[in-house]
Amino acid sequence: KAFNELTENYFQVQTARQSVDMATENLRITTDNYKAGVMSVADLLEAQAEYQKALDSLTEAQCNFQVAKARYLQVVNRYQ
Repeated sequence: KAFNELTENYFQVQTARQSVDMATENLRITTDNYKAGVMSVADLLEAQAEYQKALDSLTEAQCNFQVAKARYLQVVNRYQ
């Protein structure tokens, strides 16, 4: 069970990293379009909020992974 949780949390971190990458690119494009006058400040703020949400999700996923890693190591050490 501990190994499965560790593996699941690892993949959640990878997924969260991909979300940050996508949000970063979206923010870059939105910023460029805002500067060009094509998008509104509301669009820019929404892109910034989505970027921050993606960063928050990554931080949470990384924390969950570290907790799962600690649990896994406790289980492994218990049986050695």
